[in-house]
Amino acid sequence: MEKINTEELFAIYEKMGQHLFNLRNWYKVMMRAFNENNGTVSIETIVGIKHKASVAQAMEVWKSECDNLSGIRQELSKLLESQNQADNDMKEELACDKLRDIAQWLNWQDEHFNSKFKSISDLEKMYDACQKHSLEFADNLDWEDTEDEEYLLAKEVNDILRYEYYNV
Repeated sequence: MEKINTEELFAIYEKMGQHLFNLRNWYKVMMRAFNENNGTVSIETIVGIKHKASVAQAMEVWKSECDNLSGIRQELSKLLESQNQADNDMKEELACDKLRDIAQWLNWQDEHFNSKFKSISDLEKMYDACQKHSLEFADNLDWEDTEDEEYLLAKEVNDILRYEYYNV
């Protein structure tokens, strides 16, 4: 599975943080102006302590910061979307590999036993059960006691086939 580019991700978060910081500062400046003027300010009112600007200029900066955040959000979405696509491609590749393995497994197993399966899902469950118990096949199991992997697989075979194929 492909790893996300953390440097690119951190750069995006850093830009986002800077713009949010700027928005917060302009918000504080505007709130101070509203409070000092009993809730009303005109477009020409000068706001700010260090960096003085008119309310109109402050609103333009605010809009610009919001637009920048929107662009950064799109950049982040694109990065995450490319990661999701890479993950999906990997899952499809693994699914194809597993399908090839199951097809080969079926060719080696007894045809009479294979005919017992009612669905592709049952085939996959049987293949997975064989893998889980480290046994190649489920068609001719023989066990000594209830601790044997073959016995445990036989129980799963019965569950998957939904009838007693093996007397366990």
